Amino acid sequence: MVNKKAKPAKSVQHGNNPLFNRFNHLPAKKTNRFPRVAYVLQGGGSLGAYQMGAVKGLLEAGYEPDWIAATSIGAIQAAIIVGNPPEKRMAKLDEFWKRVATYSFFDFLGESDYTSHLYSQMGAASSLLFGQPGFYTPRWCSGTLSVTGDPTTLSYYDTSALRETLLELIDFDLLNSCPIRLSLGSVQISTGHLIYFNNINYLIEPEHIMASAALPPGFPAIDIDGELYWDGGVHSNSPLEVILEAVPVDDTLCFLIDCFGGRPFIPGNMNEIDERVKDISYSTHGQRTILNYLQRQNMRHLSRKLDGILTDKQKKEHANLLDTTGPHHCTLVHLVFSERMDKAATKDYNFGQIIIKKRFDIGCNDAKAVLSEEDQWGFLPKDKQSRLYESPNNHYWLIRKKKKNT
Repeated sequence: MVNKKAKPAKSVQHGNNPLFNRFNHLPAKKTNRFPRVAYVLQGGGSLGAYQMGAVKGLLEAGYEPDWIAATSIGAIQAAIIVGNPPEKRMAKLDEFWKRVATYSFFDFLGESDYTSHLYSQMGAASSLLFGQPGFYTPRWCSGTLSVTGDPTTLSYYDTSALRETLLELIDFDLLNSCPIRLSLGSVQISTGHLIYFNNINYLIEPEHIMASAALPPGFPAIDIDGELYWDGGVHSNSPLEVILEAVPVDDTLCFLIDCFGGRPFIPGNMNEIDERVKDISYSTHGQRTILNYLQRQNMRHLSRKLDGILTDKQKKEHANLLDTTGPHHCTLVHLVFSERMDKAATKDYNFGQIIIKKRFDIGCNDAKAVLSEEDQWGFLPKDKQSRLYESPNNHYWLIRKKKKNT
C-alpha cells in the first residue's frame, strides 16, 4: 500500500550501445498554434518502441505536450517524459529500453528477412520464460507462483524490478510539480471503473505507474490506499476520453499514437487469428471513441446555431435540444504503427533488441510523414469544427481513400 512518497534513487549508468545511442534531442521549438497540445499513448508492451520513435519526432518538431494521457507501456514512457527536463527525456527513454531490451546471442537472426520469423519466436519465448531485466521476472523462478490468494500475488510475473527502474529513471519531485499534466489510466478492480491518476490531484508515485501497467494475469494488481488496480488497457487501451471531454475545455491538438492498428489482414493460421483479435481488441476502441466524439461535437455546433435562431420562448420549450456545454475544437492526429513486421500474436512481448530498434525507426518515419503534411492539420480552423487527420501511412486513411475513389 502507498502511504508516503518514495525518494528516487541515483540513476545507474549503462555502457554505450550503438543500437540505442541515437537520441540527440534538440530543445523544443514552440511552433504549435493551439492553446493545448496533448499526447495519447496506448499500451502495447514491446510495441511501445514505435511510440518512442513517434514521440521523438514530435518533440523535435516543437510539439511540446501540455498534457499526456497514457496507459500501460504508454504510462511508463509518459512518466519518464514528464519526470525529466526536456534535455534528458529521450536519453532516459533510451535508458529504459536498454534495460528491458538487452542483447542476446541470437539477435543476428533479426537482421535478415529470411530468419526474422524465427527471431521473433525466439525473442517472445525468451521473454515468456525468463522475463525482461528491469521490468518483470517469472514467479516460477522464485517459487512464489500460487493459484489462490489476492490479486496482488496472483500473477505469472513479479514486477518489483519495474519499481526500481522507475525510481532510477524518474524525478518524482519534478513529475508532481511539472506544468505538463499527466493522466494515467487504471482500472479499479472492485468497481470495474476506469480511474485516472492525475499529477494535479494525486501525488504520483511508482505504484500509480505500475497500476496503469498491471495487465492481468501476467502482472499482479497494485494496492493503492486499500484499493486494487489493474492495467487501464483492460477497460480502454486508448485513454482519449479524458482529453476530449476535458474540463476546463480548451481548443486542443491531440496526437494519438496507436501501437496495435497496423495494416489489416485476413488470418491464415491460428496464430494469426490470435494476432488479429489482439489488434482489433486494443485498437478499434480508439476509433470508436474518435467517431463518437466528432459526432457529439457536430451536434454541439448545430445546437449553438439553433440557439441563435430560436426565440426565448422557444428556447424554454425546447431546452432539451440545446447543449449548454458548447463546442470546443480538437484536431486529432492519428499515428498508427504502419508495418506488420513480426506476424504473431506474441509481438507485444517480443523485446528482441533488433526489432525494438526497427520499431523505433518506423515510429520516427511515421512522425516525419505526418509532419510533412503539417499544412493540413497544424492550424486552428476558423469554424472551429473538430476534425480527424490520419497520416498517409495509416491504413484507415488508405481504406477511406479507396472508398472515396470508388
